[in-house]
Amino acid sequence: MSTRPSTTYPHTALSQRDRALSTTSPALTTTDLLPRARKRALSYSPPCSKPSHSAPPSVPARSVLKHLIPPPRLPVLTRLHCCCFQRVLHEGPLSVVVLASVAGEQRVIKIYAPTTPGHRDALTHEYRAYAALVHHRISVPPSSAAPRPAVPYCYGILKIRSPDQLFRNCSSAEYQLFKNLHIFHTDRPLCGLVLEYIPNAASIAEDPSRLTPQLAFRAMQALREIHKAGVLHVDHWPRNIVIDGEGRVRWVDFDSAVTRGYWKIDERCFWMEAMGTLHTLLEDVIPARERGEQPHWEMFSF
Repeated sequence: MSTRPSTTYPHTALSQRDRALSTTSPALTTTDLLPRARKRALSYSPPCSKPSHSAPPSVPARSVLKHLIPPPRLPVLTRLHCCCFQRVLHEGPLSVVVLASVAGEQRVIKIYAPTTPGHRDALTHEYRAYAALVHHRISVPPSSAAPRPAVPYCYGILKIRSPDQLFRNCSSAEYQLFKNLHIFHTDRPLCGLVLEYIPNAASIAEDPSRLTPQLAFRAMQALREIHKAGVLHVDHWPRNIVIDGEGRVRWVDFDSAVTRGYWKIDERCFWMEAMGTLHTLLEDVIPARERGEQPHWEMFSF
């Protein structure tokens, strides 16, 4: 019976020499980290891997979930008290992201368009991903004071029977602004996820100058935590990695994610996603930033 190495991301953990460099020399360059990243990538071990007792020694041991056990459901929010919409953060064909004030605190509400035949059900994908992330305590409330949160916190799913339910406390100007959004041009009920708002945050695609070698490794550590919850992000482009004003890295937009408990995922998919992200950050974005150029946004995926 073959044994497998410990389930860690060797390339995301800084060695003692790396930590010494990062504390004594803030100007740590990409050339200091790239050789070590390549060596560690060769010994990468995906998360949640267990030795397969039934596989012959000549076959690489793999672990896929045999029994689909979904995580607990997210809280259902039928109404938001003292909700006031402030502005639209993003409008896409599948969803609209708005910033709202809920009981005096800022929240992000991501409202999804009704699913049509032949199109991806973005709400189901993101709901299942956050259900697993909350269950495994990867998505935690801001009050928990997590040192390096990997993703925003999800407060629950909001069921919207009609747009009037949302605009009840809005002014006439706000009502005119939001009623023209395409997502509200339907008679069908809508659903949305209420998420933590991250102030002063920008994605790597919006501001590549924010990314440093240290933050690239933090992004990989955050991705490792997401993988430990059995969530495969799938849409792992730099636009879905945000860095706030305090230098904390979070992954967002799980509307393409695939989650264990609902799908059987070959663990090699986790490895390929991590390697594709590592290549993009360390060999495309950071070198382009150091040269003062725009990245090519090369992405190797599966």
